[in-house]
Amino acid sequence: MNISKKWIRAGFCLIWLPLSVAMSCNTSPYPDGLYAEIQTPKGTVVCELDYKRAPLTVTNFVGLAEGTIGNQARGAGQHFYDGLTFHRVEPGFVIQGGDPNGDGNGGPGYQFPNEINPELTHDKAGTLAMANAGPNTNGSQFYITQSPQTRLDGRYSVFGHVIQGMDVVNQIQVGDRMEEVRIVRVGKDAKAFTADQTAFNKCLQDIQEKHNNANNNQQLTSQITPMDTGKYEYNEDGLYAEIQTIRGNIVIRLEFEKTPMTVANFVGLAEGTINNTAKKPGEHYYDGLKFHRVVPNFVIQGGDPQGNGQGGPGYKFADEFDETLRHDGPGVLSMANAGPGTNGSQFFITHNATPHLDNRHSVFGRVVHGMSVVNAIRQGDVMEKVIIKRIGKKAEKFESDQQAFETYQKELVSRQEKAKEKQKADFDKKIKGAKKKVQTTASGLQYTILEEGKGDQAAAGKVVSVHYTGYLEDGSKFDSSVDRGQPISFPLGQGKVIKGWDEGITLLKTGSKAIFFIPPSLAYGENGIPNVIPPGSTLIFEVELVSVN
Repeated sequence: MNISKKWIRAGFCLIWLPLSVAMSCNTSPYPDGLYAEIQTPKGTVVCELDYKRAPLTVTNFVGLAEGTIGNQARGAGQHFYDGLTFHRVEPGFVIQGGDPNGDGNGGPGYQFPNEINPELTHDKAGTLAMANAGPNTNGSQFYITQSPQTRLDGRYSVFGHVIQGMDVVNQIQVGDRMEEVRIVRVGKDAKAFTADQTAFNKCLQDIQEKHNNANNNQQLTSQITPMDTGKYEYNEDGLYAEIQTIRGNIVIRLEFEKTPMTVANFVGLAEGTINNTAKKPGEHYYDGLKFHRVVPNFVIQGGDPQGNGQGGPGYKFADEFDETLRHDGPGVLSMANAGPGTNGSQFFITHNATPHLDNRHSVFGRVVHGMSVVNAIRQGDVMEKVIIKRIGKKAEKFESDQQAFETYQKELVSRQEKAKEKQKADFDKKIKGAKKKVQTTASGLQYTILEEGKGDQAAAGKVVSVHYTGYLEDGSKFDSSVDRGQPISFPLGQGKVIKGWDEGITLLKTGSKAIFFIPPSLAYGENGIPNVIPPGSTLIFEVELVSVN
């Protein structure tokens, strides 16, 4: 996990007794409990896992670490976190890892709900918690705090804390690798703790049952109203999918004009006109599959021929976003994925608005009938049939066979290339304007003040808060605090950030906005950061100095 890597920092100076030696002497380096040893080139971080108060989250972490939980990123039995990097480091805030993509967008191919225990808080440095993209979107990414962060309480699932190696955590840099994540069980209770797929599913079921009991089944009732079991009248032209289940029918209007490729994939699979490795030619792909994942008040998910979140049609295709199609309410139909460009056959339907999923998952339809059925679906419920209905000339003409699907893919690539060209042109125009007023320091740092602030002057030794967006010279964005909605805070002049930042921020006053052109010698040098920043890259940053303390 990339988050783990970033938490572990270089300069670990204690002398460690190898675990194998300690075990050979029939002694344990730890008290009774469950532990994760995160080994990095900069030292080892040891976390105690709170498996009794956060069983679901710990089961997920341990199962991935030991290769006993299925996922789409690594093969069966492979240790998920070994070799991943810390892809995000916010000095004084957190280090984050656990992303197989290495860019903050990846995961195991499934998501699970938050597990918030009021006794587990971000009350100190070294808190281990799950990173997420919003409520109930936990996967494999985690973070470790470098200072108390109580404002995160209630939003992120805490499941452990560092007991050794905080100096390593404080030295971790972006790109540092987790060489190995080893799980250590000490004592009878910890040794009896299992973390396989069955245990994970049981923990998930327990959380769902607790939620249902707490809410008296008000939002997830199994009762279907007469209207839902009745026949839907297709009075408006359009392309529809009717999902028939034992709890009633769900009717979805498909956005074939706005997302033709994604709809063609869904319709082609449903009607058996698109080639796949799970079913024979002509077989209706979705018929008989089940909803393998149900997260109360979040989503129901189905479309996996294996029924465990790991399966698909044997191919993947790109994301297809339309700015008018958002996760803005209940009943939104969207593609499940394991990161950008990994769509297949799995889809989900929302219980509520989930705007944090926008531009991460491709919306391609909305429920027009049967939301109470959506709310009644339970994990394991079967889609008996998925019937496609075409109403009107446009819908009747819409093609969704193999050839049409491939054509839509090519058209999407063409549209995306044109969009990138426009984005590059806009970026070049902005940079060209900034270059006209650029100033150069003795070190080679170039900067342009876009807006002069009127607040306190930044200086070495002061703690600053900065919003930023970072680009490569080709205009591609590699990181942004603006996108995350959280500026970074760090002490100036102490090497907590790259040299170009330590120098450039001192030139600004609170409220200032600027563009930095940072040469490799003041950034990440000739090595760069694997999968993020190429070797020898000049970096371009748009920055805003938010505060100086």
